[in-house]
Amino acid sequence: MTTITVSLAMAKKLKIAGWAHAGSVHYWCPRPMSEEMVLVHSSAAWVNANAILSDINIAAPTAEEILRKLPKIIVHKEFHSRLYITPYENDYEVGYSPQWNGGIKLNKAEESLADAAAAMTCYLVEQGLLSL
Repeated sequence: MTTITVSLAMAKKLKIAGWAHAGSVHYWCPRPMSEEMVLVHSSAAWVNANAILSDINIAAPTAEEILRKLPKIIVHKEFHSRLYITPYENDYEVGYSPQWNGGIKLNKAEESLADAAAAMTCYLVEQGLLSL
């Protein structure tokens, strides 16, 4: 299940960027009687709706949820560019490519498509090019 959702580290970054907590299907939640966080589906028997909406839990969106919120083109004060997430053998590269340039890589490679999309989202929010 973790391959379709963001990692715990990226979920924390999305939370800081302003990703909506409510409405996700998956959440990182504390394991009962432990300090470990585990990924759960919102319909898990031991998790009730009030617990899911608690501040101690962190939304873990899927790649599809994140990609729906990302624009295809960003408008920067100096250029229009296309966003890209390029799959390689074991990871994904995230960046943007102005029409006249070969592209600019935004981050080190991410291991999953969900984390790559989340990295793009966080970057755009930090740059003021996207609001969540």
